[in-house]
This record gives sequence, structure tokens and C-alpha cells, in this order.
Amino acid sequence: MKRYLVIAAALFFLITLNLIWTGKAQHLGFWGYVCTLVFGTLFTAGGMMLGELFRRFAKPDIIVVDGSQSLFGQKLFWLVGPQAIGALGGFIAFQGFMKNVLGYLV
Repeated sequence: MKRYLVIAAALFFLITLNLIWTGKAQHLGFWGYVCTLVFGTLFTAGGMMLGELFRRFAKPDIIVVDGSQSLFGQKLFWLVGPQAIGALGGFIAFQGFMKNVLGYLV
């Protein structure tokens, strides 16, 4: 579970640097950038962890397919799919939190 926190922290470190250097978002100020890094990491990592818990619960023991291409797709989905969906949900929750609770438009 720590790896999801590290992945989300690295991702939001790069996103925060991009926001600082490009200036495409409105100027957030120091605390806005800190909140982006901290809360973005926490929400996205939380979504990834929930996706991992769902994957452990719902992953089938046997996959029956017609061919190798279908098998590849099924294996790939159960390897990263639920975590990616959880990360997207966490990112959407982060944006809502930043806008509605803290008042920042990221």
C-alpha cells in the first residue's frame, strides 16, 4: 500500500511543478501549491488503495477466454484497472475538495 502513496506523491510533485512553471492555472500562492501537493497525494493514493482492495475482493480465480488477445486484455485489466479507476475517482474528489472546501481552482 505504500507504493500507491509514493506513486501519487511523485505524480502530484510533477503536477505541482507544472502548475508553478507554466502558470496555466490561476496563481494559487504558496499554500495553494502546498495544498495541491498534499491533498492531491492523499486523495489519489486513497483512491488507488480502495481500487486495490476492490481488486483483491473481486478478482476472479479463473479467466476463461477465446484467445490470447482476450487473455492479455483481461490480465492487464485485473493488474492495473481497478487502481487506475480508483486514482481517477480520487483525483476528481481532490478537485472537488480544492474547489468547494478550500476555494482554489486547480
